[in-house]
Amino acid sequence: MTPDDKDREILTLLREDARISAKALAAKVGLARSSLRDRIAKLEKAGIIRGYRTDIADPSLSAVACLLVKLKTTPSPQVVKRLERLPEVKRCLSLAGEIDLLIDIAAESLARLNQIRDEISHFPEVAETTTAVVLRQEI
Repeated sequence: MTPDDKDREILTLLREDARISAKALAAKVGLARSSLRDRIAKLEKAGIIRGYRTDIADPSLSAVACLLVKLKTTPSPQVVKRLERLPEVKRCLSLAGEIDLLIDIAAESLARLNQIRDEISHFPEVAETTTAVVLRQEI
């Protein structure tokens, strides 16, 4: 499925507010609620919408890091599936170049961050990992 302009508008609005009501979203994109629900269902079925998240700024999460991963072979969808199961993984980006994945992790402690890093490092598809602990978020 290739999203059309209306689908991209829906996706943009959902990125801004995943909790927007169907009624409000339908009004913003100029669709009937039933048409909107059909489009969202198709986007979900196609895997374009993979889920809905709540992004919480939690001061108790005291260890944040970027994990740079080199894979033995690409693509490696099984790695992404395993990462999706780790609640501390907040984002995973596939990159072009020497580094294959950039993974953002937020954990309750450095010890937990280290456990997650070790777990990812031992995935059979992973060749190498580099951890960059975040000292401060500037923007």
